[in-house]
Amino acid sequence: MRAVNDWKAACLQFFAQAEEAVTEALIALNEIERGATEIGLRHYRGQKLEDLGNAIGPCGLFADKGKMASNALMDFRIHDNLRIHLAHSVTYVLIEGSGDWIIVFRHLALQDRKSRRETLMIDKADAIALQEELRRKTQSLIRNLTNLVKPVGS
Repeated sequence: MRAVNDWKAACLQFFAQAEEAVTEALIALNEIERGATEIGLRHYRGQKLEDLGNAIGPCGLFADKGKMASNALMDFRIHDNLRIHLAHSVTYVLIEGSGDWIIVFRHLALQDRKSRRETLMIDKADAIALQEELRRKTQSLIRNLTNLVKPVGS
């Protein structure tokens, strides 16, 4: 169904925009600190988010100036589970009698050498609200990271 695919694509785009902003912030913070080993520059998405959290979190090199960005990062990371389902789950679409849809995500995860099956169901109304929340949190994260690296580098 096109509406479901459009919704999934929009959400994935927000995650991609956030990852790009996180990567750019890490690069900028690393340049400000002239290659400080405390600024992680790892490859994978989760590692980048962790590296940024370490740099701008309470014990990080940029803890004082990074407080707003750190809060925005924590707010954004609330949606990590959604990204996992969007990117890695088998998706089913159910159509209600009213014509509205429900998305069912099924994901088989490995954790501590054990398999765990997860199921996530989102109806159309919740999906639309979730997309808007994700959009706002993505914009907030990007804005706060941009504000962080501009004054710090000045």
